[in-house]
Amino acid sequence: TDLTRVIQLDPKATVAFNNRALAYLGLGKGAEAISDLTSSIALDPKDASAFATRGTAYISTGDKEKALDYFLKAGEKAYKIYAPNEAFSYFQHALELQEEKGATLEEKARMIERLGDLKAWMGESDACLEYWSKSLTLWDQLGDKKRVASLHVKMANVLWDAIGDTKKASEHHNA
Repeated sequence: TDLTRVIQLDPKATVAFNNRALAYLGLGKGAEAISDLTSSIALDPKDASAFATRGTAYISTGDKEKALDYFLKAGEKAYKIYAPNEAFSYFQHALELQEEKGATLEEKARMIERLGDLKAWMGESDACLEYWSKSLTLWDQLGDKKRVASLHVKMANVLWDAIGDTKKASEHHNA
């Protein structure tokens, strides 16, 4: 294929490895996609999309545990390069995989809180409050008073600063 030719001409062409991996996925060849993504990640370990695509490839092979690991890595890498939309997408996939495997309440609470943090970062106040509210319920069930208090502070700040609802902000601040 043309992508194979590009890789032969330039064995450091991460875009070619990534695109060929996507083509392999489209053909149902998850193992081949993983191989190309291994090469791509070795060449550019900061490329969040390669980690996410590798997560997708592991799903195609039935290895959801490795898929979860790669979606978490992709989310962290996207977060570090200030790409909140991508980080949100990757962490959303991770949460779905966590729920499928029967994650602990703590794992779910952490991930849902992280999604809320990203929504806050993106300026989506209502969405962030929704995620934080779900996380707050889980932390409360776990009896983690420190995390509960931290979430109340975050929620109060968004309600006060972004939404202007001083009454609800005060309720969270006093909780």
